[in-house]
Amino acid sequence: MAPGEHYNGRAMTPVAIVGAGPLGGALALSLVSRNLVRHVRLVDELGRVAAARALDIHQCGPPLRSDTSVTGTGDIEAVADAGVVVLADEAGSGREWQGEPGLVMLARVVGANPRAVVVLAGADPAWVMERALTELRLPASRMVGTSPIAFEAAARALTALEAGVSPLEIDVRVAGRLPAGILVMWSLASVAGEPAVARLSDGARRRVDARLASSWPPGPQALASAAALACHAMVADTGRTMTCVVAGGTDGLAPGRAVALPTRLGAGGVLGTRIPAGSPRERTALSAALGGRWPSTS
Repeated sequence: MAPGEHYNGRAMTPVAIVGAGPLGGALALSLVSRNLVRHVRLVDELGRVAAARALDIHQCGPPLRSDTSVTGTGDIEAVADAGVVVLADEAGSGREWQGEPGLVMLARVVGANPRAVVVLAGADPAWVMERALTELRLPASRMVGTSPIAFEAAARALTALEAGVSPLEIDVRVAGRLPAGILVMWSLASVAGEPAVARLSDGARRRVDARLASSWPPGPQALASAAALACHAMVADTGRTMTCVVAGGTDGLAPGRAVALPTRLGAGGVLGTRIPAGSPRERTALSAALGGRWPSTS
């Protein structure tokens, strides 16, 4: 079935996860527990490990009132009909698909499924995304990195601790270039409906920034939860906006750079991005992440 088709509110198109390591397994379990999609496939060169892990996760479905099917295989061709393909981590080593091995695996995925939207679920997807633009000619709209969603969740939790409120009362966004160039857009944040800059002292905001920097990278569970949200937005064609790493060359971004920005996701992948209009200091920092350019804001 085509991306966006549903049954009882859930996407029918399979989600394929390349890599059955801790991140890949956690992502499959997250998709099952949320009952977001009908089919999940774990693909790993260690096919028996992928199959065994898939069986374990599949058996978690009934207690969670989920009927999402999970299968595992060692055959990369299993991604051929997936609407979304996620690059996670290897079962054998636990290494995320980054660097040259990540680019090689991405090339294999594109060869098996030229139409798929690719999610890079690891902590730092920028290098692979930038190389894929030029070396694989993969359209920027069909690649998205989801680790900023986890980073943003951490920012909400730490801000809530400083403010003494629930994380549900925090609205905060991050943007920039991972990992050192990403920043919390404090001028746009709110705490229990009030501007964060009025509710939190400069010292409190600096403590959140410092703790965020020291907590990088997010762990497998946080990364998996982030990737699950993005997968659902795309296979269910929700048009939801969340902070993701997107490749440059679209919406006025500097060509060839991958940065974290508010991103609208749907069946086609990246439907659009938005440059947040922050304070002068935030604009300066974000301009550097964008390659020294400042597109018009919206």
